[in-house]
Amino acid sequence: MKLNLLLLVSGRFISGIGSTVLTFALSLYVLDITGTAGTFSLVLSLSVLPMIFVNMFTGVFVDRYNKKRIIVGSDILSGVIVIAYTGLLNFYPKSIVLIVFYVLTISTIQSFFNLAVNSSIPEIVNKDNIPTANAAIQGISAIVNIIGPIIGAVLYTTFGIKVIFMLNGIVLILSGIFEMFLKFKKLNTSSDDSIGKKGYLADLKTTFSYLYSQKIIIFFLAFAAVVSLIYYPMVSMVLTYVSYNIMKVSGIQLSIIQASAAVGTIAGASLISFIKSLSSNMIKRFFTLFKIQAILFILWLLPFGAQTLTKNMWVITIIFSIILVILSSVNTLQNVSMISYFQFQIPEELLGRVFGVFMTAAFIFSPVGLWLYGVLLDIFKWYYLTTASGIILLLIGIFAVKSKYFQDFINDFKIKQGEML
Repeated sequence: MKLNLLLLVSGRFISGIGSTVLTFALSLYVLDITGTAGTFSLVLSLSVLPMIFVNMFTGVFVDRYNKKRIIVGSDILSGVIVIAYTGLLNFYPKSIVLIVFYVLTISTIQSFFNLAVNSSIPEIVNKDNIPTANAAIQGISAIVNIIGPIIGAVLYTTFGIKVIFMLNGIVLILSGIFEMFLKFKKLNTSSDDSIGKKGYLADLKTTFSYLYSQKIIIFFLAFAAVVSLIYYPMVSMVLTYVSYNIMKVSGIQLSIIQASAAVGTIAGASLISFIKSLSSNMIKRFFTLFKIQAILFILWLLPFGAQTLTKNMWVITIIFSIILVILSSVNTLQNVSMISYFQFQIPEELLGRVFGVFMTAAFIFSPVGLWLYGVLLDIFKWYYLTTASGIILLLIGIFAVKSKYFQDFINDFKIKQGEML
């Protein structure tokens, strides 16, 4: 099982570096050949669409078929497509249509891959190591998000986009080879030995019937959908716009602010890795962690105060960075504890499809939120929006923790853990 975890983390690191480098370089390439922010944002936003529309239906496929083959095949197929695209660049170097097709194709394949990985963790590692595995994957993602753009900028400037495509294709294939050596435990599917014998639509019906019977999962799905309208746009778009376009921090200072979020993710993941009991304790404090994040959004007023008082961009950078480190650490503790809990509780034969529904809920309102915040930033002062967003999230957390569904969930969880109220 330790070897499995090492192979999984190594494969994720190798392919993660390659994908991050290519994503960053591709964004520069699109800007170079189009010169328009509109086309650039359109191409990037298309990568979210498969996560919204494909995940809902790919979960059944992931559960019905061999997860190891899906994981290995997704990486190797992605590598082959990337290498093939390298050849097409020689004939259509400035084709936006080709780039859009590439983004949609790779994002779709990676939707299969991510679902297969999330749903197969209980089959790859021992039960006690599920939180550690989830934390390790989160930490690896954070590390590659720090160093990937730097490597991408250097390679793009030195060698150009074609070399990066070729290298990424090779890296993805190597990652798939690493993953061939993963050992999967045999599933115990005696609770529903008809799984895999039903038709596709029947399996979808089974999924939604299961979800309907699990009110707490429906509760978390609805919560994730609502929060995606605010949280994702705030950290992915508003932060960059406010710090760079309004406060006028430099490119280097902006990279430090963005890297601080990854540092926070690593810190949160490390805590769960070294303190295994932390994951089970954090699920009981899910909304306490959420309310802390809401307050941190309100504290975005601190850099505004620093700008008013000092005009020193490094003071603004340091304050934003400290807020982002804490925000990402808390968010990682919250997310890993929730994912680990559901990996413990959801039947293994249903994990893929349930995670597919969850991923859809987590991203379904994100494009709407991005558009809405873009419009509102042109109408209102930014600090009104960030403060109002923090207050709204805080109120959601206050009311959600008092809901019957969550209170029943906590009581049941304490009983299972041998605790008494």
